[in-house]
Amino acid sequence: IFSVSATRTAVTEWFVNIYESFTEIFSARADLEQKPDTIETAYTPTAIPEGYQHVENYLAQSEWKITWKNASGDSIYFIQTTLSSKATVDNEEAECEMLCIADKQCLLIRKNGKICIYWNGKDYAFSLIVPEAVTAEQYSAIIDSVEKQSNPET
Repeated sequence: IFSVSATRTAVTEWFVNIYESFTEIFSARADLEQKPDTIETAYTPTAIPEGYQHVENYLAQSEWKITWKNASGDSIYFIQTTLSSKATVDNEEAECEMLCIADKQCLLIRKNGKICIYWNGKDYAFSLIVPEAVTAEQYSAIIDSVEKQSNPET
């Protein structure tokens, strides 16, 4: 299922190639050569749902990942990558939709009890992976709360 629903007209800044068994997501921006090719500035969401505790930060050259976990073992992942990175998602038996969340054009994929949301910022690409128990209001608040932090810390 692939549906399009957006409350505002958004400029497409990335391409989505849908194949039989996977979806490839990558930036379509013409100014990629002027964008960072490493994580120079980290971003962090501040509106994590109650009951989730921060458990890990991971920093690689082109990826910044933060993990939170609740008492049931459910995890929330926030991932920041360079715009030149590609994401590949297994789309077999997945529900996909394009929508606007917190004024950002997003690709949302539901599969195996998880919701994966992808969007681009000015200099970086972002993704959020949450369990289906996280409500639309909660994941919208997480996305809306993403803010710059001075330097990535592991």
